[in-house]
Amino acid sequence: MQPDPSRPPDPPAPAAASPTKASRRTAKPAVLPERVLTAAGLLALVVLVALGALAYGSTLQTKASALAVQRSQRALTALARLRAVVAEAEAALQGAPPAASPEALAPYRLAKDESEAQLTELRSALAADSDQFDRLVALGALLSQRFDALAATLQAPQRKGAEPQRTADASDDTRLHERVQAALAELRQHAQDRLGTDQARRDASVTRTLVAIAVDSALAVGLVGFVGWRVQRDRAQASRAEALQTAAERNQRRSDLALQRVFDASFDALCVIDAEGRLARAGAACERVWGWSADAIGGKPYLDLVHPEDRRKTEQALAAAPAGPTCAEFRGRCRHRDGHSIDVLWRAQALGDDGRLLCLVRDVSEAERLRAEGSRLDAALTRCRAELAQAQAQAAATARLRSEFMSHVGAGLRSSPAAIVSLGEILQQGLAGPLNAEQQRELAKLLDTARSLRGRINALLDLALIDGRQLELAREPFDLLESVQKVAGNLRGAAEKKSLGWDCRLAEDLGYARGDVARVEQLLSALLDHAIRSTAAGKVTLQALSPSGGVIRIAITDSGPGFPPEEAAQLFDPFRAGGAGLGLALAQQLARLMGGDVDASIAPGGGSTFTLTLPADDVRPA
Repeated sequence: MQPDPSRPPDPPAPAAASPTKASRRTAKPAVLPERVLTAAGLLALVVLVALGALAYGSTLQTKASALAVQRSQRALTALARLRAVVAEAEAALQGAPPAASPEALAPYRLAKDESEAQLTELRSALAADSDQFDRLVALGALLSQRFDALAATLQAPQRKGAEPQRTADASDDTRLHERVQAALAELRQHAQDRLGTDQARRDASVTRTLVAIAVDSALAVGLVGFVGWRVQRDRAQASRAEALQTAAERNQRRSDLALQRVFDASFDALCVIDAEGRLARAGAACERVWGWSADAIGGKPYLDLVHPEDRRKTEQALAAAPAGPTCAEFRGRCRHRDGHSIDVLWRAQALGDDGRLLCLVRDVSEAERLRAEGSRLDAALTRCRAELAQAQAQAAATARLRSEFMSHVGAGLRSSPAAIVSLGEILQQGLAGPLNAEQQRELAKLLDTARSLRGRINALLDLALIDGRQLELAREPFDLLESVQKVAGNLRGAAEKKSLGWDCRLAEDLGYARGDVARVEQLLSALLDHAIRSTAAGKVTLQALSPSGGVIRIAITDSGPGFPPEEAAQLFDPFRAGGAGLGLALAQQLARLMGGDVDASIAPGGGSTFTLTLPADDVRPA
């Protein structure tokens, strides 16, 4: 029994609540790993940010160390160049003659300009190192003195008595040269030491940066994988939740459709009445019961459909409707849409504690009318049974009277032709005296007429017995070939007497038929006699076919005038003009009583064919 979808669903029963509680208990442990995973993700994110900051700081340090190494390398390069320039200047001084020309001073000037340029480069490279910068300032002063001394030496004129002075200047140049070289060597040594320190600091920064980047990358990959896993899991959970929701909605729609089909397919009116007494749901049969469609009465009070005199009783009965498998059942009256009153049967059952009722309303007006009509028909049937019993008694009495009448009348009717035939045969044999030719011909006609009359009387009496269902037939197997040969032998003389051809073709495997052998011979005789009487010239053919499908067929064909196709059904009419139909009608009735039949058809070469069918029997008589 489905609940009304227009109202909230009923609270689950206690038995159904235990799985929900169990599922909640099993779902609680899953909350802790979720929190742990979230905290781990946040921690990994913090570590990732910290490692990123560390890597960034290490990168800055590496950059600063690289710049320091670059400056130290520039300083060393400039020192080497400066040293080479000083050496070139001194070499040029040694090769130049005293009081040289201005062209001889060109290398000196170039060397001095180059030394100033290298000093400028050194000041730029060593500006951050105060100690080296102070040494550079001292070196600059020494170089200036050295170049001044070199210039004075190149420009001093050659004079007599100047040899002692040049010897003193040479010793001073040597000391100045040594001081310059010492200053250069000290700067170079300090520059190399600073280069080693900067390189070590740079390498350490690079190592820290690489380690931080590696750890940060691994952690980032892990965090991305974790985030991807979480996204995939959340997406899968969302897909499952969506699929479950879709399945639930689909199942709900199916349930609603199935419930509506049940409501609409019910022969009786099905409806749900809410706690306010309104029709919350109604089936299609409501229109058949009340005349109003389900949409027209939806949401209306059900008491509007009840007969005013039965509203109080109906309301009390529905209020007492129980819940569970049992239901309240009572009869009442309702009002149809057209205003007439109808008798209905109510069946009501509560759907829970919210006051909703599932009701089945059946229109029993027709049943009440049929019950009354049935009572009337039962009384009429009782009267008819009494009248039938009386009629059966009268019919039995009539049958007895008819049997007695046919017995007495039949004996009387048979006795007269039999007496005439007997007397004629006596006269024909000459026992009463000789007869002339004319008397013989008239006597033969009389015998034929008497025999024909006897046959017709016997056929008529047999038909009367068949009609009264008083003819008793044996149902036993017999040799059909023997019976056919017997009948053919008896009637062959009559055919030859009329100069008719006689063609008898009998299958050797005819076997046994089931029926009354005397009656079979009688109807065969009637069919052959009719064929001989109907044929003025030509021949009569008797053909018995082999059994097929449990049936034996015997065809008798004559070359007489035949009959029109539209008169085939009248051939077996016992009251056909001339009385020729008595023998054929009797033959057909006897064959049908034994489970066979006789029918007539037009022969291919002219004339007619009568076919007798009899049931075959494989059982031979003992």
